[in-house]
Amino acid sequence: MDGDIIISGEYAYLSTGDELYIYNISDPENPIKIGSFFVKSNVRTMAMSGDYAILSYATGISVIDISDPEDPVKVSELHHEGIYSAAGSQIIGDYLYRFCYDDLIIVDISDPYNPFEVSRYDYPPLFLDHFHTSYLDENHLFISWCRSHKIAVIDISDPYNPFEAGVVEHPDAGRGLFARDDHLYFDYGGNFTIYNISDLSNPVEIGKCESSGHARGLYVSGNFAYKTSITGFHVFDISDPSNPHEISHIDIEYCSYSLVVKGNYAYMSGTGIKVIDISNPAEPVQVGYYYNGISFGALDVSGDLVFTEDYGLTILRFDPGMQFDDKTDDTISDYVLYDNFPNPFNPETYIRFRISEQSNVSLKIYNITGQHVKTLYTGNLEPRYYRFKWNGTNNRGQRVGSGVYIYRLQAGNFTQTKKMLLIK
Repeated sequence: MDGDIIISGEYAYLSTGDELYIYNISDPENPIKIGSFFVKSNVRTMAMSGDYAILSYATGISVIDISDPEDPVKVSELHHEGIYSAAGSQIIGDYLYRFCYDDLIIVDISDPYNPFEVSRYDYPPLFLDHFHTSYLDENHLFISWCRSHKIAVIDISDPYNPFEAGVVEHPDAGRGLFARDDHLYFDYGGNFTIYNISDLSNPVEIGKCESSGHARGLYVSGNFAYKTSITGFHVFDISDPSNPHEISHIDIEYCSYSLVVKGNYAYMSGTGIKVIDISNPAEPVQVGYYYNGISFGALDVSGDLVFTEDYGLTILRFDPGMQFDDKTDDTISDYVLYDNFPNPFNPETYIRFRISEQSNVSLKIYNITGQHVKTLYTGNLEPRYYRFKWNGTNNRGQRVGSGVYIYRLQAGNFTQTKKMLLIK
């Protein structure tokens, strides 16, 4: 599904089909389409620079002045000779990088009224749906191709003269690519691999582990890497780059268009919108699901709002305070009290549980001597997954001291307790 969605302040910019749509989202429950622009060509990607939206289509770009969202105006257009298809675009500084069928095209956009092509870098012509890219910094760009088994390191320090500074050869098809600091993370043929790229002219493989399913999306945050594939959602511990290992995997339905990781959650679009709680990366849990019979494409997240594209703008609200899994009840077959995370913790931790039947539920915290410290919840709940935060206070809102605490879940005839450690 082609198109992009970008959230900026009170506005959502959506490119889909042959149009740019602008919505006022100051009231998310009542988004209003206030402006649009017809491009006369199928828009593949959109990028924004200040008051301008740059729409990329097969044969060129259109630059749209969006300073007045109610009246977007085309200020310039640029056609690329000999180019008939494009896979993506990205802005770095004053330049737009267009990833076309067999060329990287660099366009100077410092003057939106007069964009011009400054250079091209030729690479092997391949199927666009096997093309992936990720950039490291303003001077280097990583481009991967699935079928050629190659990742090229392109030096773009001089946009007028891009050149191949290094190359990574790999033995099988790959789709997931992410660069950060001195490391390149890549998934190919069911292998999650880490390369040291401190010397860009000579990338070196330093760690690898097996992982089922070809990557559809890959994201790295902190000591963990997150991957979506046709077989599910995967989490890797990358704290030791020489010894990456998959620490968790959950089966989910096919989901491949977009992967967004923000805070304690991973958001995915494709056959529905799915939300995964990754507060404990070793124990991810699907906590949200939305499906209205069609596939979703572009995805963006702002606060508790999820913005997505389904040939129009769809806005979903996800409450991170007390989450639940919207999947049907027959997917929940037991009661589970999960380990809190983080543990040890300071100053707050999350306690998660799942119940299989409508139940009167209490979730309470006690100190090691058995004294009641805090009631996190008491009441009747539907059969779903829930998550609560404890901020290290008692029922009077006072901070408690360091030490071991016990959290206890009662739900119907089910009772379970676990320990956690508060440190200061």
